[in-house]
Amino acid sequence: MATHPRKIAFANALGTLGYISILFQWLWSFIVVANPLLSSDLHFLIPKGSNPAPIVPSTPPSPLMVGVVIILTVLIFVMTLYVVWKLPKAIGRRAGRTTKHAADALLPLVTHHEPTKKERRKLSRRLVLAIKFIIILIPLIALLWSSPIGELTRDIILVVGVFCACCSLLYFGLQWIFARAWNLPSENIW
Repeated sequence: MATHPRKIAFANALGTLGYISILFQWLWSFIVVANPLLSSDLHFLIPKGSNPAPIVPSTPPSPLMVGVVIILTVLIFVMTLYVVWKLPKAIGRRAGRTTKHAADALLPLVTHHEPTKKERRKLSRRLVLAIKFIIILIPLIALLWSSPIGELTRDIILVVGVFCACCSLLYFGLQWIFARAWNLPSENIW
């Protein structure tokens, strides 16, 4: 049965959004949990009593320098657009491949016999869902031990974490629903 490539692309876009949401959730959890370590007294890294550099009057830049700066700015802008365009697809594809490899590695531990191809596909799909759920749940649990950070109360920290987790669950849930409704092969879904 031939599947429509746009349906696969739509399901994979939902999976990519889910993985990006997980990335934001993990970053948020890391920043919140690691904040006490990051904001501790690190005065030994900054030398004390350094003399400020003398202020030198500046001259206007040459037209050649302005041209070079404009060209470099446009180049950096174009490269940024390219990265923003390609990065989500790369994140989704790589994260999906990693999740599937982890599910394939766990499959022999879950089954104590050699499963048939149909059972293997079904169990692999379920393990992928379980792995996605676990990587959503771990940073959420880590936030339970967080402490307030300045104006950010513990409630705000938890609400942001729960919001990211809900977004991830929504994206992966929609991906799963569309993949099942359209009978998309699990090999093509990230």
